[in-house]
Amino acid sequence: MNTLRFLVTAAAIATSVMTATPALASTSDASQGKTRAQVRAELIQAYRDGVIPTSDGDYPPSQATIDANRARLAAANPAWAREQQ
Repeated sequence: MNTLRFLVTAAAIATSVMTATPALASTSDASQGKTRAQVRAELIQAYRDGVIPTSDGDYPPSQATIDANRARLAAANPAWAREQQ
């Protein structure tokens, strides 16, 4: 009796695993996030826009911080900011 119950349980588990595996495999392609290049481009654009705060005390950044960040970027003119204009 215990052997029969074990075999039925094992068969049920095997069936559920086999039916769930293709469903999980097909969703992994659709749920991929951004590429490294996309994230880098977004960060560069955020620096150019001045919306990345310079301190934890100013989140979200105030207009004064945004203006200061834009001025700091224009003065520094880093290479990463020049390459995608």
